Amino acid sequence: MRIDALVIRLPIKWQLLITSLCIGMMILFLALLIWYGFVLAASNWQRPMGVAGLSYGYITLALPVGALLMMLSLVRRLFTKGVIGSLVTDDDNVVEEAL
Repeated sequence: MRIDALVIRLPIKWQLLITSLCIGMMILFLALLIWYGFVLAASNWQRPMGVAGLSYGYITLALPVGALLMMLSLVRRLFTKGVIGSLVTDDDNVVEEAL
C-alpha cells in the first residue's frame, strides 16, 4: 500500500529520492527476513510437528521463501517499470478491463 499524497506534489527529483529510499529500506527488510528466516528454519528442522512426523522446518520456510519471492518481484518491477513506476499498483488496469 502506498500513500503518496505529499510525495506526488514534490518535484520529480525529490520523488525519485524518496521512492529510492523506500525501496532500499524494503529490500533491506526483506533481506533480513530471508536471512533470519532461513536461520529459524534450520534451527527448527529437528522439531517434529505433531503426529504427522513432518519437520517443523517446512512450516518456518514459508517466511524466507515468501520474502525471497517478494524481493524478486520488487527487483523485476524496478527493471521493467523504473523507480517511480515500481510502486504503482496494476489494480486499476485489471478493474477497467473487467468492466
